Amino acid sequence: MTKMMELLTTSINAQNESAAKIRGDIADIKDQMLDIQKSVGITDHKISSLATEQKVMKAEVQNLAGAVLKTDVKIASLEIDLQKLHVNSTGSVLRDLAPYDEVLSEESESVNFDERKNYDKSEVLKTVELITENCPEPTQIARIGKYKSDGSRPIKVRFESEETAKQILKNKNKLKSTSIKIFGDQTPYQQTRFKKLKDELNHRTLGGENNLQIKCTSNRHCSCKKLHSLNACCRNDKTTTYQIVNNYGDLAYNKKSLKFLYANVRSIVKPGKFDELCCIVKSLTPVVHIIVLVETWIKSDDEAKRLQIPGYTHYYHYRQNVVGGGVSIFATNSLKHYHIEELTQDDNQYIWIHLAKFSLDIGAVYKPGRTNGKQFLDTFLHQLNRRNRAVVLGDFNYNLLAPDNSVEDYKVTLQENGYRIMNKITPKYCTRETLTKKSLLDHISTNLKENQFSLAVIESSMSDHKQMFFEIDKYQPPLKRKIQYQSIDYGKLQMLTEEVMNNTKNIYWLDMVVKNNVDRLNPIWPPPSTALRGNIKC
Repeated sequence: MTKMMELLTTSINAQNESAAKIRGDIADIKDQMLDIQKSVGITDHKISSLATEQKVMKAEVQNLAGAVLKTDVKIASLEIDLQKLHVNSTGSVLRDLAPYDEVLSEESESVNFDERKNYDKSEVLKTVELITENCPEPTQIARIGKYKSDGSRPIKVRFESEETAKQILKNKNKLKSTSIKIFGDQTPYQQTRFKKLKDELNHRTLGGENNLQIKCTSNRHCSCKKLHSLNACCRNDKTTTYQIVNNYGDLAYNKKSLKFLYANVRSIVKPGKFDELCCIVKSLTPVVHIIVLVETWIKSDDEAKRLQIPGYTHYYHYRQNVVGGGVSIFATNSLKHYHIEELTQDDNQYIWIHLAKFSLDIGAVYKPGRTNGKQFLDTFLHQLNRRNRAVVLGDFNYNLLAPDNSVEDYKVTLQENGYRIMNKITPKYCTRETLTKKSLLDHISTNLKENQFSLAVIESSMSDHKQMFFEIDKYQPPLKRKIQYQSIDYGKLQMLTEEVMNNTKNIYWLDMVVKNNVDRLNPIWPPPSTALRGNIKC
């Protein structure tokens, strides 16, 4: 009996020692878990600190780059100012460096300021009368630089009208006098900038690039010059496919794309035309999400409200009390959309709507050929600057197949704002064709970068303009990179720990607790993209 009691006591003591050891191991495990959690927290903090430091360094680098650019400009300006101080023996400023507009002439030797001013005015008026008749008087006449009794300074002349200054510069060769020179206004910075552009033009031409020119923007004194490729905004890479079809059944399309139908209808209110449009929309197997019409010739709200396509919302803008013009957008009700803006200026008409799902602005524009090009581009530039992601369709009356200065200004306006023309600029893909001429007056432009596009030119009897079917395909993001790592299932770990604490006989569970690792495979998400995403309801 005594031996049995001793055996039981020994067994109990052994079990108590084992339980105490298990409790100690579990306590150590909990401490290790806490250490792991602290290490993870410290690591996250360090990553956050590194990201913050990276942003700060990036900002400092950008500021440094800006400071270097400003310093270069200042140095260039100082160099030119130093060159201007070199005056020849007759006291005339070096003519190659004369930066101001309009006239350089001999200066009065009078020491009286009013007498010199009246003399300058008289000389300027005599000079411009020799160049152009009935020239308006200048609004400002001033000599440039500090007065010297033994020197001659250039005269800066300002006119109220930009056209007056342009007319004088165009006809300055009529001036027979060799003692008076006329220049366009250029500041020292503009001279330096123009010289750099000429050097860049020569360098790129030698490098094999063709069709390059230095483009002067339309300012009063032609003060800003930039280098542009003639067709830079019209390059269409492999992201765009093209087709020409004679009937709507031959259209090749993507079921998940955003689809546009564009037409210059030349009076949708003419009997039978709107019914023809409804039949076209109904015959198309894919649902057309956006229908853009220009030259609708709508004359009133009542007339516009009668033009309704089932399943679409009609946004419209028309001329007040004038026949012609007009733009309309029909948007499918399967997408959420709303009106943004409409405008008529100098008979140019604009209307914009917004597609909420894709954060995309849709614009319809009609510009008659007779309107002022500069005023149109100024307004159009202002509208493009206000759009983050946009597609604009319309009849711009700029023939891309016959480029001239106005067409180049239009291309530059699009390019400088990040837009590209989606049309294929060849006679085969013209949008208006007569027996003697092909022209490309209807354009589609967008600033979307990562999408695939498709454009089809459709022969149509609705008007003398061909129609266009445009698609923006769903953006396909690159495959997500994945990384494999080990993590602890803390839920199971806690459950097993409690079971071991409550049941000292199941000592083997301790090994399962220690070895309880879980393999996981999580994606590393790429940075957010502004590309067009998501399926489109049909």
